[in-house]
Amino acid sequence: MAFIHNDSAHSELTHNCVYAMSLSLPYCLIVFGVIAFQIALIFGALWGRLTQGGQTEGPLPLSIRLIAAASIPLLLGMTLAVLSADGNWPFWPTWTM
Repeated sequence: MAFIHNDSAHSELTHNCVYAMSLSLPYCLIVFGVIAFQIALIFGALWGRLTQGGQTEGPLPLSIRLIAAASIPLLLGMTLAVLSADGNWPFWPTWTM
C-alpha cells in the first residue's frame, strides 16, 4: 500500500493556520477592551445599563462589581492562552492549552 501525499490538503491546512494566527492579536485587543470596560465598571462608571442585561441604571452595586473584578483574571488567562497557542509570548507548554 503506497502513501499518497495530497499537497492540496496540506496547503489548505497551512492556509487555514495562517488565518488563525493572524486573528490572535485582534482577539487580544478586543479582550483588552472588555477588560478596560470591566475596570471602568469596578470604579463606578455609569454603564450599568450596558451590562448584566441592562438591569441596573448607573453604577453597579458592590456585589456585581466583585463579579466584574473576578472576570478579569479569567479574561487575561484566555488571552494569554490564545497568544501562546499562536506561538507568541508567554510560550506555555502545549499541555497547558
